[in-house]
Amino acid sequence: MKKILLLAVLFLFLGALKAQNISVSGTISDELSGETLIGANVVYATGKGVVTDIEGNFEIKLMPGNYTLKISYIGYDNQQIKITVDKKPIVLNIQMEITTLNEVEVIADIAEHRKSPVAFSSISQKMIEEEGGAQDLPLILNTTPSVYATQQGGGTGDAEIIIRGFDQRNLGVMVDGIPVNDMENGRVFWSNWNLPVSNMQVQRGLSISKLALPSVGGTINVITPSVDNEKGLKIKQQFGSGAFLKTDIAYNSGKFKNGWGFSIAGSYWQGDGIVDRTFSEGGSYFVKVEKMFLRNRLSFTAFGAPQKHGQRSFKNPMSIYDKDYAAEIGISQSKIDSTPEYGLNYNEHWGVYEDYQFIGIGTPHPITGALAFKKWELTQHGKTIIQNERINFFHKPMFNLRDFWNINEKSYLVSTFYASFGRGGGTGLNSRGNANFDNGINPTDSTQFIGTNGQLNFQNIYNLNRQDENNPEFNFLNIDPNISSTDIKGSNYIRANMNNHNWYGFLSQYTNNISNLFNFSVGIDLRTYKGSHFGEVYNLIGADYVLDVSDDNAGGPQVKKVGDKVRFYNDSFVRWIGGYGQVQYTGEKVIAFINVTLANTWYKRIDYFKKQTIEGTNEETDWVTFIGYTVKGGANYNITDNHSIYGNIGYLNNPPKFNTVINFNNEVGENTENETIFSTELGYAYHSHKFTGQINGYYTLWNNKQINRNISATTPDDAVNGDPDSPSNVFIPFLDALHKGIELDLTYKITPKWQLTGVGSAGDWTWQSKEKADYRQNGELLVDADGNVLQFEFDASGVHVGAAPQLQLGGALQFKPNKDSYIRLRYIYYGKYFSEFNPESLTGGNQKRESWQVPNYSLFSLFLGYNFKLDFGILRAGFNVYNLLNTVYIANALNNETRSRYINTANFDAASAGVFPGYERRFSFTLALDILGKSKTIISSPRPK
Repeated sequence: MKKILLLAVLFLFLGALKAQNISVSGTISDELSGETLIGANVVYATGKGVVTDIEGNFEIKLMPGNYTLKISYIGYDNQQIKITVDKKPIVLNIQMEITTLNEVEVIADIAEHRKSPVAFSSISQKMIEEEGGAQDLPLILNTTPSVYATQQGGGTGDAEIIIRGFDQRNLGVMVDGIPVNDMENGRVFWSNWNLPVSNMQVQRGLSISKLALPSVGGTINVITPSVDNEKGLKIKQQFGSGAFLKTDIAYNSGKFKNGWGFSIAGSYWQGDGIVDRTFSEGGSYFVKVEKMFLRNRLSFTAFGAPQKHGQRSFKNPMSIYDKDYAAEIGISQSKIDSTPEYGLNYNEHWGVYEDYQFIGIGTPHPITGALAFKKWELTQHGKTIIQNERINFFHKPMFNLRDFWNINEKSYLVSTFYASFGRGGGTGLNSRGNANFDNGINPTDSTQFIGTNGQLNFQNIYNLNRQDENNPEFNFLNIDPNISSTDIKGSNYIRANMNNHNWYGFLSQYTNNISNLFNFSVGIDLRTYKGSHFGEVYNLIGADYVLDVSDDNAGGPQVKKVGDKVRFYNDSFVRWIGGYGQVQYTGEKVIAFINVTLANTWYKRIDYFKKQTIEGTNEETDWVTFIGYTVKGGANYNITDNHSIYGNIGYLNNPPKFNTVINFNNEVGENTENETIFSTELGYAYHSHKFTGQINGYYTLWNNKQINRNISATTPDDAVNGDPDSPSNVFIPFLDALHKGIELDLTYKITPKWQLTGVGSAGDWTWQSKEKADYRQNGELLVDADGNVLQFEFDASGVHVGAAPQLQLGGALQFKPNKDSYIRLRYIYYGKYFSEFNPESLTGGNQKRESWQVPNYSLFSLFLGYNFKLDFGILRAGFNVYNLLNTVYIANALNNETRSRYINTANFDAASAGVFPGYERRFSFTLALDILGKSKTIISSPRPK
């Protein structure tokens, strides 16, 4: 009986103790974005604490008393919060400020608020998942100031991005701190980078990157997932317009006790495309393995995205796509009536043909027995083939091995070896120019090129390839007995322009914290690149071979079949040795840096089809070398806890791009000089828990811009030497441009449920060039009857730069009814958009003439999402509607287009412009299942008795 009473008293006592445990709960989030942080540590005593769940929430049961909560999360400042636990539950809303960076972000030079003196915008993984949908990755950057990203012709992965008026050839793009701009032309093909993204940051202007990059307009940093992320499995299924389907699977192990960890991901996608026949099919893979040992963190990463997709390459007048809108933008009715209308998704780069069999009927020759054919009879219908003319296919696997060595408490060394192997190209008809064929098809007969439906007449190409054009009456098979008694000789075929490359690089950065105020970094940047370029027979369209005369060393026409090299064959070599140094001051209120880079670049080209001057020796150039450098610096001053100002200034001396140094004829351009860029920027920022805003102004003067340096021009009538019926060559010595403007970025947390964001930018980008250049033909200066050297002259001074809007306004209103759902309406407006053009085209009466201005337009998009909590994780559902109001607009325009068969004027107006219309209303639906590892309780010692 005594034992029973003792147990009862004990249970009552324990129950009383339990009743005294008070709930302390809350949410931990990013101070600026408001996004919750998964796996943040909340410690209330030595060895005691919890981590936040998938929603960033935590809960602890505590006895009454005074406690100090210690909150920590990778990449954020640690916080300590003192609380007094009494009788009522405590609910906390804790906001973390970014401070420390992991080794990937260190070498990628990720900017930080109130520390980095540059204008930047960060796009989180959550934002990418909620708004990205089935779009190309760059399109989500339209939510940031001075950025214009479009889908171009509409093919998956064909997105183009322009920042402050500078295209992606003049932007620095990095993946995990590794530069990925093409080593020859600076371009970035986003179809190669369909990979999992942890976050993305755009630094506009000079950027804080320590490397020597072509970052005239800015730098884009793409960061892949870290093994430090919470352990878990993620399965995602996307559905989108154009029959788009994409499946993603990703698993992150987290860190094991032995220091190992890994992250793997894979995806597969396919779709018909929104634009006609811009099909897509591809996949991606991503593997990251890391090992912690002693003071080192070693990681290996491999990823790639093999893909194939149809393209729309040529722009056409707006009347081809939508006659009503064409009338609204000023195209005359006569011009509208002269063109057909095929719809906004029209794509001329495909057609249909039947691969049929037929035999000849005739009488045998009395002596030879050969049939004297009188007609061809169809003996067997073949299958109907849908043929795309323009297809892009590429695979660019990339591998990197990185070591992050914490040498001591004051210094570390980050070293990265990387390699990339690109294979693939793009297709097109072999002899297509100005929308006509030079071989086999009569350019004046439109029915031989375009069928009644506006598509390519592949049936006619097939027929012409198979018949003997010298005997059209009897339709003999096109067989040349001197080459083959059975194989059919064709004249038109689809070729692939191949662009293979091998690229190796090494980056190493040493950083030393000299004191609490100063640190310095030094590093090296080594690269070697070989690009192989050649034409390849891709599809013979009914024939068995073609004859090619491109190889000057072959001694005559050569038989070429599928897979054989045709048209051109050359290798490009690029070598790069660079170094940099940076000193940074980090005071209580002032953070400042000075950065200097120096890089030497070598170019060389070998042409295997040009005539060998010495037998057995290929035509090759000498190594051409350029030395470039960068000097830049900036400072951020935190006036108070809320107010800060920053500024930066820099001078870039960049080597010219490969193709402006060595042309297609293997000729090294004379007097080719480095580009020089002067840039400066000043900004102000305000940060509080409810409102964040920043405004900045920039000024960039770009001298000796490297575009279209060697151009082809009509030979002057008064030239007494040279061939008046052949074009002349003109070398443009200088092209200068001035880009200036202001930018605004703000976030206002109206209430815990309502949030407003806004962006704006107003630019004034103009050419500053008025130049003269000599006419040359076959290397000889052209002169008039008096012996005066004839000169080409153009004047683009004060004319606005084209290809992107110079005015942008936008914003988003978000409502979160509860922590599991969101509704977001986004708006964007673009204006002051001049169509793309070449400044050297402003000659004669067109000097100082503005290109056609694209009509202003605005778009709305809607984003909805809900999270369903499950016992083993969470199911996320998202539904996006892009171009909510189904607005008709022009996304890209080229002034005085020459490749469209429907444009025969050059009047700097809507009728002369070739355009790509923007996408119609489209949808994306996503289901993502997150299965997280079991939440870990931080306990290193037993509870006290």
